[in-house]
Amino acid sequence: FDTCSLAEGRMYRLQVHLDRLFASAASARLPLPFGGDEAANRERITEIVRATCVASGRRSCDVRFWLTAGTGNLGVTPAGCTPSLYVLCFGGLPPLPGSEDADTVGISEATVPESVVPLKP
Repeated sequence: FDTCSLAEGRMYRLQVHLDRLFASAASARLPLPFGGDEAANRERITEIVRATCVASGRRSCDVRFWLTAGTGNLGVTPAGCTPSLYVLCFGGLPPLPGSEDADTVGISEATVPESVVPLKP
């Protein structure tokens, strides 16, 4: 799974999050849900994430998406399973203390060097 942010109607670094999702799926040997081609899966998943954000009616929220081997056997391999993608829009950043309007007040972006906090594998 991975989680990205929708801020004022704009998805924050969706492709970077999808890079990590695909790398995790490959490491876990999860088959992709829309055929074997990563480019086609990336395009379709991007469409689904965007459509889910629009359907949520939110302009700012957290967007979580995850892949599973899907329904099928209860064995240790994905044999007989149908890969699945799930997308959920939820929460969002709370208003800053003392702010009157969460829609006009935000949190400044900060960049933390990888040497301080390593990236998720």
